[in-house]
Amino acid sequence: MTTPYLAADIGRDEGLRLHAYPDPDTGAEPWTIGYGCTGADIGPGLVWTLAQAQAALTPLGFEVATHVSPRLGHSIDEAGLRQGEAFLRRVLG
Repeated sequence: MTTPYLAADIGRDEGLRLHAYPDPDTGAEPWTIGYGCTGADIGPGLVWTLAQAQAALTPLGFEVATHVSPRLGHSIDEAGLRQGEAFLRRVLG
């Protein structure tokens, strides 16, 4: 589901950071890296390559789609790739 268009939009809206950084409000968790990825394995000192950040977009997109598509009444894939991208940009951005 992730295409160069979605990656560019998320990169523009979320920003790309290859060094993990703490939440600005708490100064601690959740730690974030890449295009806004968080998780138990992300913390101080973690550094990603651009390839790792880009690879994380696909599971992130499918995770969001998995939680949201039942509320839509159909699979995001059925809505078409461009509609799915627009939807994910709204959810993630």
